[in-house]
Amino acid sequence: MASTIEVKNIGPVEKLSLPVPENGGLVVLRGRNGSGKTQTLRAVEAVVTGKGRPPVRDGALRGEVSGLGVTMKVGRTTRRSGELVVETLDGRLNVADLVDPGIKSPDAADAKRIKALISLTGQRPDPSLFEALFASADEFKSVVSASTLETDDVVLLAERIKRDCEAAARREESLAEHAAGEAKGKREAAEGVDLSVETDPAELQERLERAIQEHSSLVARRDEAERHAQQRRQAQQQLEQIEAAYDGPSVEAARKAVAEAEAVVSAKTERVRELERQLAAARAELEGACESQAAAVRQLKAAEHHERVVTEYRQVLESDALLPPDDAEIAAAEQAVTQARQAVEAGALARRAAQELSEAEALEAQSQHHSKRAARLREAGKATDEVLSELVALTGSPLRVEAGRLVLTTSRGDTYFSDLSHGERWKLALDIAIEAVGENGLLVVDQEAWEGLDPINRAEIAEHVKGRGVVVLTAEATDDEQITAEVVA
Repeated sequence: MASTIEVKNIGPVEKLSLPVPENGGLVVLRGRNGSGKTQTLRAVEAVVTGKGRPPVRDGALRGEVSGLGVTMKVGRTTRRSGELVVETLDGRLNVADLVDPGIKSPDAADAKRIKALISLTGQRPDPSLFEALFASADEFKSVVSASTLETDDVVLLAERIKRDCEAAARREESLAEHAAGEAKGKREAAEGVDLSVETDPAELQERLERAIQEHSSLVARRDEAERHAQQRRQAQQQLEQIEAAYDGPSVEAARKAVAEAEAVVSAKTERVRELERQLAAARAELEGACESQAAAVRQLKAAEHHERVVTEYRQVLESDALLPPDDAEIAAAEQAVTQARQAVEAGALARRAAQELSEAEALEAQSQHHSKRAARLREAGKATDEVLSELVALTGSPLRVEAGRLVLTTSRGDTYFSDLSHGERWKLALDIAIEAVGENGLLVVDQEAWEGLDPINRAEIAEHVKGRGVVVLTAEATDDEQITAEVVA
């Protein structure tokens, strides 16, 4: 590392030599306001970054800044040559922005700070940083939308993933609540139902059909017995009436009469044929005989009908009487049917209750699954802060991220970085910047920042940069007329 940085004709400075401690240290520019301290700091920044154009001293044709392996000549044009031999932040971090981003919203200000800190690590907004927070890659894809990943801001990416996690968790909680409600309803529907009864619908239906068949058989027997008894009563009555009302001959007598009449007719017919001469008389006799025959036939039919009816009624009376089932048997059968119907209904109710309980258990399991997944997703959302904290920790900073805010533990407890005093924030920011440039590094610190630190913090920084081999260049206002550069011991 070069031992000095030479500044010529820059701003109000005609010539100034800035010592560069070989093993690191704190170099402070001192002098009155307007003596060129700030222009000198900016000139050194321009040399190491290649950005910016220092102002040439009034009356001079050109200015020059050289050191650290680089020479910058400033005139009508600016030329920079050489190869830088120190490490710088090179635009990775604006320390002043880390201290105060100039944003009123604390959340937005910390988001910018976090992004600035992570930029020091060189970490890109890679979705794989957050994928491990989820149960699986598939869950990550199902929760985090494609539009969420469309950003080059790792802080915004974390915020979007957290938002997606919370939205997914709310959906899971809603599903869990719905499943729990349905499960409760099904358990209430099954409450009070005797699940020990027979529930097999085929068995219960068979029992009911047997009971109905037995009952129907008994009722049919009773009805048949009643009809048979009625027939017997009617047969007895009709028999008595017919026997009382009939005054004709018997069937045998009627048949005998018919036979005798037929013989007479036959004889008469033969006689008529033989005695045609006696035709008129014979015809008269024939007609009389025919009438007698017709009457006899009528009597025969009446006798046969009488005998047939009497025989039928006697057969009814002679048959065995049907014994009807007694009322107790029928009542018992009716009770059996009623019990069988009740068993069918109870079985159906028990089956429904068992099904409700089974569905309730499944819904409760779903509710627990959704609740656990919601809790896991909320934890994943919260864990995005842990990912950011891990990235911030790579800077060597004691800062961490909680709920999107930068936090650190102090003697006062957990404290927001933004709630620290101005000097505390600068001390911490400078520590981070010093760690970032590392050994053989150079860091330019604004005068305002340095003057905002108390003597203790200044001494700590001076000691720290020596131990790290870092050169810190800053400034402070004094009563000195001429600007000087001094290595702080």
